[in-house]
Amino acid sequence: MSFDVGLRLKYTLTVFGLVALACALSLRLIYLYLDNQTKFPINTIKIIATYKHITRAKLEDILSHYQNKSFYTLGVNKLYQEIMQLPWVEEVDISRIRPDTVKISIKEKKAFALWNDSIVATNKTLINDKGSLPYLQHLPKLISKAYNYSEMLKMYAKLQQALTKYGFKIATLEERPNKAWEITLTNGILLRAGKHDTVLRVTRFCKAYPFITESHGKISSVDLRYPKGMAVQ
Repeated sequence: MSFDVGLRLKYTLTVFGLVALACALSLRLIYLYLDNQTKFPINTIKIIATYKHITRAKLEDILSHYQNKSFYTLGVNKLYQEIMQLPWVEEVDISRIRPDTVKISIKEKKAFALWNDSIVATNKTLINDKGSLPYLQHLPKLISKAYNYSEMLKMYAKLQQALTKYGFKIATLEERPNKAWEITLTNGILLRAGKHDTVLRVTRFCKAYPFITESHGKISSVDLRYPKGMAVQ
């Protein structure tokens, strides 16, 4: 009896093994068939991008590794990872469009400030792109000898929020070696705001600005480091 059970078990395992092997071979044959780039070539790669900072040459260099791939077996995940490695890329979407087109949509990061010799972009990421620096000199400049990047961004956001209410914009925000803050506005006025109550002092300047220009005319700098006043030049 036990002999019959063992024989049936051995037979079942043998059949199961043969079925599994047949399935594996079938899948392999299907893959080899779909992997034939002659039968299923990629004839069109459609790229949707702004090309402000990402050059077409960089993309073509990456895509050159996939030019002989089959439409069905193209390594989409690997291609996605390679494109995402480009410093200016924020998002990538890759899709196949039958019968022979691959569509790649790329969203670039936006630069909104310069931090020393680097570029501050979307999601507060730092990009080291010397080639783009000459074209981004119109952006606000954040200057500090200390590596307090996150703190500087917080201070910039607070100050710009306060200044925007009165129509001012920051051209340069600098943290001096003694930790005092200096702000140069886009109209050329330098504000020496000191180490403490920086936002409060800058707000006080904004409120007093109409009266300052009325009594002093054109001004070049304002020292806000006084408890109840300011020095105008």
